[in-house]
Amino acid sequence: MRYCLLLLLRILSHAVGVTAVTVPLIRPDILKSRPIASNHPVFNFQSKEAVDGSFQDNLGGGPLVTGCYNIDVFIAGTRFQVMIDSGSSDLLIPGNTLPGYSGPTYSTVGNTPISNKIVGARFADSSSWGGLFYMDRVSVNEGSVSVLSPFAVMMQQSVEPAVTTGEMSQGVLGIAFDHLARATDLDERFKGPYSLLSALVQEKAISQDLVAFRACPADSVSESVVDWGLSDTSLACAVSGNGDATVLWVKVISDNHYEVNVTGVYFGSEMGTLDPSTWQQLDAGSIFDSCTTIMQFPAYLLNQFKAAIRKSGAFDAAFTATNYNEFLNKLYGFAQLPVDYSKLPTLSFTLLAADGHSTVVMEMPPQSYIQKDSAGNLFFVIGSHDENSIVFGATAFNSFYVVLDRANTRVGLAPGCDCASKLQKGMPIATVRYAYAATANEVAGNASSAAPLSAGEPEKTKGTGLLRSSSYTERPLLLVYLLSVMVFI
Repeated sequence: MRYCLLLLLRILSHAVGVTAVTVPLIRPDILKSRPIASNHPVFNFQSKEAVDGSFQDNLGGGPLVTGCYNIDVFIAGTRFQVMIDSGSSDLLIPGNTLPGYSGPTYSTVGNTPISNKIVGARFADSSSWGGLFYMDRVSVNEGSVSVLSPFAVMMQQSVEPAVTTGEMSQGVLGIAFDHLARATDLDERFKGPYSLLSALVQEKAISQDLVAFRACPADSVSESVVDWGLSDTSLACAVSGNGDATVLWVKVISDNHYEVNVTGVYFGSEMGTLDPSTWQQLDAGSIFDSCTTIMQFPAYLLNQFKAAIRKSGAFDAAFTATNYNEFLNKLYGFAQLPVDYSKLPTLSFTLLAADGHSTVVMEMPPQSYIQKDSAGNLFFVIGSHDENSIVFGATAFNSFYVVLDRANTRVGLAPGCDCASKLQKGMPIATVRYAYAATANEVAGNASSAAPLSAGEPEKTKGTGLLRSSSYTERPLLLVYLLSVMVFI
């Protein structure tokens, strides 16, 4: 009977369609134990109201903050501030028996689960959960957009670390591919939708199966938003002078995560040395992840970058070896830095484009990898992890406009938050461009679908010396970093 009722509710929900869903993202107030002199940096983030009738969410998280970007969802009239995670696919909501949690919960009294099968997963930070899946109306945009969606009611979780304690968030909202969704493992009679993002698409609440982020750094006064379905093209920064925003598309090579093929890393004009025998191998690929709050390199590559920074001579002689160690290795914050940014190397990455042949370059000025917190303290926002790959976390999301396109298995990139005002002030910005644009004959039969924003005119240059990879083998992914990648229990 419950499947008939769910089907009826889904049919009724198609009566009203919404195509513009641009939601404010929320930065929680988080105290991170990173020394600044005798103090610790405090990240003060506040929600902002939606403007011009659009649906906008203020972005949570930020440099060196243990926590994800947050968004408000409503279930049965209860508001939950949940972490929006591109490394998982389920909507996780606390139940009233969840240990180690204090905050709003979903009452299962009088509600029947989709299946009596208890499922769960473990995140890469070793936190884990277990629970039952339910179907109910889930709303965003202060309740104005509502769809019938599955979600897991967590009844169990690890305590140290916990998935959620209620202090900074009250759950997790995964936006990766449905292959990762635990709802796919339920009773075979359940035919979906398997995730909130899929429910929004199926009920035509959004017009496209993708999510766009305009994530502003902690010291920005601009509004950070997540745009469900790419309804507001004005969020992408236009630098061409004609008012059109240009988004370049990178190929996603996994049906689980937003995994991409990084073919080269550059520190200014110096090419980083990658080990081709293990680079992005051993079940670990480079990934765009909204719940990793810094960018992460393998240790050997990070050491090359640190050496390039020190070799640049950008820091004043008064910056001692101890200061270098605190800033680059211990990730301490500094109220002031004796540095000439013009001497620091630009950090660049080459990636396989969505057409499978061209090469896209991400270029990040020093102001992208040295970021301020809301109090103006400066941090080096790149760390290391154990995998031989890149994690494009909040450091990248705060520098670029990022579009996660599930339907076309690609990631879109454009200049990010505040780029227009920075250009007017003569300040450098993070940019994307083509290093190599494939010809029509090369792309024949492999071109991705038309970009929803202006595709722009690529630089048609060859022989740039950038490392290109003509082939890449798709494989499963397991990365070790904060809270993002999920392992089934």
